[in-house]
Amino acid sequence: MIIKDLTVGPIMANCYIVGCEETKAAAVIDPGDEADRILMVLAEAGLTVKAIINTHGHFDHVGANQRMKEVTGAELLIHSLDAPMLSQLSATAASWGMSSDNSPAPDRMLADGDMVPVGNIVFTVIHTPGHSPGGVCYLDRQNSLALVGDTLFHRGTRRVKRVLDASLLLLHLRLGRGTDIDHRNATGQLGQPLLQLLT
Repeated sequence: MIIKDLTVGPIMANCYIVGCEETKAAAVIDPGDEADRILMVLAEAGLTVKAIINTHGHFDHVGANQRMKEVTGAELLIHSLDAPMLSQLSATAASWGMSSDNSPAPDRMLADGDMVPVGNIVFTVIHTPGHSPGGVCYLDRQNSLALVGDTLFHRGTRRVKRVLDASLLLLHLRLGRGTDIDHRNATGQLGQPLLQLLT
């Protein structure tokens, strides 16, 4: 698995590129801003975008959807409850004193339990309302990876983090329906975390 992380836009939201090493297919998760920079990282890695995936519909996570879609033609995915936000990005950003283009309508509206393939990687959609009505996490059980967007803030920061003890238990309670995470042994063998979170 190939993972590239970028901090984008004035609110410094996290954007992730997840690529399949075998097929070079990729997903861009939460392209909040700086589409040309995201596209350059994709080109440098030799990846082809097959999906633009939003964890939720706030402008700082979806502001570059339009440009990414125009350039790549990739499928745009978001939970159905946050899909209406995509046509209101300009107004929402303006209320924060910022600007954003409205997003195209999604090609696919997601629901809890849906599967999102990216090459040989398969994410399971886990609906985690709270930060937004249609907030979701994307769980890759095979690689012990969860892309959680703004569902979980760890110590007030939004960076790649390895979750230990209580944080993993929180994730299990919020996201764990059907996962094989063992919250009784949250750090795994030799203190190694069982799940990596990308927020």
